[in-house]
Amino acid sequence: MFENTDINPRILLSVGKVIIAIAWADGAIQEAEIKCLRALLSELPNIPSEYVEALESLLKRPIEPNEREIILDEFAHLVTHHKERNFAFYWLERIINAKGEHNPLEMEIYSAINNRFLKHSLEHIDAPISNDNKVPRTTDERAIANIEIAFNEARKFIPHDLLSDALLRRMLMIGVLATRITLADYRIDETEIEQLKEFIRRQTGLDKKHAFQLACLILVHDIKEDVEVLALCKILKTNSSLEERNHWLDQLLRISQQDGIIVDNEMNQIINIAAALGVCQNHFQRTLHAVMDYTKK
Repeated sequence: MFENTDINPRILLSVGKVIIAIAWADGAIQEAEIKCLRALLSELPNIPSEYVEALESLLKRPIEPNEREIILDEFAHLVTHHKERNFAFYWLERIINAKGEHNPLEMEIYSAINNRFLKHSLEHIDAPISNDNKVPRTTDERAIANIEIAFNEARKFIPHDLLSDALLRRMLMIGVLATRITLADYRIDETEIEQLKEFIRRQTGLDKKHAFQLACLILVHDIKEDVEVLALCKILKTNSSLEERNHWLDQLLRISQQDGIIVDNEMNQIINIAAALGVCQNHFQRTLHAVMDYTKK
């Protein structure tokens, strides 16, 4: 069992709300499921009695989609520390696996939670940007300087009200990793550009036009500037959780296999990036095997 007992009580309440919202995904909760939920919620460590009562009231009535969205947004904004995320995902995975089967609606909500976590995390990156005129000397400084060049170009067509500075910088970094992998075979397929565009859309909420422009900018910029990829990985690793990095690697692998094959150079890039991001080796192998099996079909 996850033994962390110093979690903010508000986060405990939010975790409980999300657990119940997931259970109500199909519009009904059976009596046996209610008993299972009560038992699970009772295990939340040191949750105040008034919060237990609030959760009990949620068990007794359906949670409509609009209310569920509010619960999920509150959850993503409350749970910001890596320790809290690990705690939250431990409990969410318990409810998802409690019945021994994966309800499609429940898995859809679980996926939505992942996306909210990722987007909220991207908005909190603290990349050190230098304002003086000195020439970047270290690998990290060169990588950041190159991203700033792309950032200034992107700001010409992506206004601040569409994307925050922090989120735009992070998407540029992740996008460079994607293009470095896809360009490893010395060509890029239209389907790979489309996948990069859709990845950008999912993580930022940009429309198709702006996402496509950003995908093309990332591709052209990486070819021209030869951005320091491993340095970007180091920055991303410092400012993200393991769950987020696992998620990014999943997406990078799926983008790379869109042309139907992953060549040796692409695979070498993927392995190097996975190592630099500090991705869980077991997770990497599972995802890689799944993608390779799909590619062979």
